[in-house]
Amino acid sequence: MNEIKSPDGHEIYKRRGGRNKAVGLCLLGVVVMIFAVTIAKLSAGVDIRGYDHTFETVPGVVE
Repeated sequence: MNEIKSPDGHEIYKRRGGRNKAVGLCLLGVVVMIFAVTIAKLSAGVDIRGYDHTFETVPGVVE
């Protein structure tokens, strides 16, 4: 008789799983890089300002 194979054992699912892991690792790498840059800027004491869409001729000078 014909045996019913589970889809988990098929080659295409194994390939897809490998690609999903690779994409996940790339995404994790991007997140870690952004986090590292943020921590480096904060620890260096860089002034982080929010932009409120106002016109400012010289940064830091209040008129």
